[in-house]
Amino acid sequence: LAGAMALSFVFAYSSVGDQQRAAQARAVGDTTRKPLSELTATQVSKPIQGDAYKALLKDVRDHVMKDDRVLRVRIFNLNGTLVFSTDADDKIGVAQIGSPQFRTGSSGGVASLITEPEAAVPSGLAGSSERLYVTFAALRLQSQPKAAAVVEVDHRSPAIEAAAYRLWRPIQLGIGVLILIAVLMLVGSALARRAAGRFKVSAQDGARPAPGFAQGGATRVQKE
Repeated sequence: LAGAMALSFVFAYSSVGDQQRAAQARAVGDTTRKPLSELTATQVSKPIQGDAYKALLKDVRDHVMKDDRVLRVRIFNLNGTLVFSTDADDKIGVAQIGSPQFRTGSSGGVASLITEPEAAVPSGLAGSSERLYVTFAALRLQSQPKAAAVVEVDHRSPAIEAAAYRLWRPIQLGIGVLILIAVLMLVGSALARRAAGRFKVSAQDGARPAPGFAQGGATRVQKE
């Protein structure tokens, strides 16, 4: 049972990794679907403002952020300047980024990292009070085969972990109950053996003739 419990933690940890990879795949997929796929290279090269911003914000909330695990979405141009964000605390056109994950996205790849609550963030970008699984993915547009911008999708890390543990927590709870039962049975067995040992000694002592009784034949009164 202890071995099964240890294995359950190994499998649960592996399941968290699977959920993180799935979140990264969803972020990449979002860059290939409406509304992000309908942007133009000109739009993502400079801050998106006014009516264009409002329309894109609505579409991103309706399509990308319909998943409750997504906290916010950002778009950076290839120079690292923030051109769009669903977070009102971000400073569009001011915030700059140059992290290794961003550089991977700007070169056409995808990279993710986990940020801690209230982690230090570049100037002009909002922080978060919860752990995040952050993915930077290249935005490829039909008019431009190479990366035209970098999309950042922030997932709530506790939500990702909860999805992974949804299967393994009940299993671990069941194994824990079995371990408790096994321990109680072990303790009960030890107490029973100890009591049996005392009973055996007492029985052997009771088999000895009482003082004043003959070793040979006994009278009826002595037998009684």
